This record gives sequence, structure tokens and C-alpha cells, in this order.
Amino acid sequence: MDSTLDLVGSTLGLVDSTLGLVDSTLGLVDSTLGSVNSTLRLMDSTLDLVGSTLGLVGSTLDLVGSSTLGVVGILTEVSCVF
Repeated sequence: MDSTLDLVGSTLGLVDSTLGLVDSTLGLVDSTLGSVNSTLRLMDSTLDLVGSTLGLVGSTLDLVGSSTLGVVGILTEVSCVF
């Protein structure tokens, strides 16, 4: 009877250790997923910044193009007068 109780005790100890290992593994998975989530948020913010910067560059190029056309138009009119 004592050996059966010892076996049950050892088995319960093994189950307890296994559950502790599972708990630690799940904690590691949770931390990893949190890191992945943070990385994806950072990438999203970076892409938003890149998009905004490209929009600013596009607007600046539009402004430069409009200004250049305006100057060319003025110079063309002035040269036609002479």
C-alpha cells in the first residue's frame, strides 16, 4: 500500500512539474506575442510617417512645379513684349 501511495505521490509531483512547465511556456508565448504586437505597431507608425513624408514631398513638388510654370509664363510674356 505504501508503494502505491508513493507512486501516486510521484505521479502527482510529475503532473505538478508538467503544469508548471506548461505555465512557463504559455508565459513565454504571451511575452513573445506582446513583443510581436509592439513591433507591428512600430512598423505601422513608421509606415504612416513614411506616407506622410511622401505626401509632403509630393505637395512640395506640386508647389515647385506651379511656381516654375508661373515664372516661365511671366518670362514668356515679358520676352514677347520685347
